[in-house]
Amino acid sequence: QVAALSTEQIANLGTDDYNALTTTQFAALTSAQAAAITSAQTDAMVTADLAALSTAAVRSLSSDALAALDSAQIGALTTAQVAALGTLQVASLDSSDLNALTTAQFAVLGSAQIGAITSDQATTMATDDLAAITTSALRGLSTDALAVLDTAQFNALTTAQFAALTSAQSAAITSAQTAGITTADLAALTTSAVRSLSSDALAGLNSAQIGALTTAQVAALGTEQIATLGSDDLNALTSAQFAVLGSTQVAVITSDQADAMVGADLAAITTAAIKGLATDALAVLDSAQLNALTTAQFAALTAAQVAALTFEAVAQGEFYIYSHPQALATVRTR
Repeated sequence: QVAALSTEQIANLGTDDYNALTTTQFAALTSAQAAAITSAQTDAMVTADLAALSTAAVRSLSSDALAALDSAQIGALTTAQVAALGTLQVASLDSSDLNALTTAQFAVLGSAQIGAITSDQATTMATDDLAAITTSALRGLSTDALAVLDTAQFNALTTAQFAALTSAQSAAITSAQTAGITTADLAALTTSAVRSLSSDALAGLNSAQIGALTTAQVAALGTEQIATLGSDDLNALTSAQFAVLGSTQVAVITSDQADAMVGADLAAITTAAIKGLATDALAVLDSAQLNALTTAQFAALTAAQVAALTFEAVAQGEFYIYSHPQALATVRTR
């Protein structure tokens, strides 16, 4: 008989009559009947009756009806019911209702549902709820929602979640967020995610974080990212990291950056990459830095680079001009 009730009859039931239905009767409601349930009716539902609704019935509740549920009612939804919620339903939840979901409920949300979370909702999310989201679902989080997470929320993400971030999500990461990221989480980012970090986000990293980047991540850095690193940050790169830089990356090293480089890092640059070093950057290297270059690196210098060294030496009033430090031994003997 309950299953035979029309949607109009369901909608016209007073709250007392509606609550007189048994748990078994609530379980029998069809999707069409559930769609007719009013916000006043859901507001008065007991948690046991709410939990008895089929997943199809819950999926059919109007946004207004769902929004009328209080925190206790939201928390009483089964994980199967939560997993059945539509994107419009998720988006219609106010912040307090979304936060009423338990970590177990957050764990069953899919990527489309996570994608429906608004910026306003995201700002109020609890850290344990964020950490409960599956890696596949987290990839659905909008860039706007990700960008508004504060440092505590951002750092609550697990290493596996950081590894799952997309390039688009990585591009939305702010400098305030990167400033607090752990080295383990930073190292978990994919190379494409690192390549997508904004210059501001990369500049937000400290020396310890820069040094924790994997060689694969460093090799993926773009020229604009290299160029925006401060001298301290560039010097935070290890010799192993300098060894994977390509010629286009070395080419954007500025004079100020080059001036602060240590000899071991200069010597670690490959012969193919050293050819990319700008003449302006090469010209500011002092004698200690030049002497740190290897024989193979000097042999790889282009004519323009050798000319830059020569002109700089003349400008400094040096009498013996050699592009090869090892040749100075002959001069000293003479």
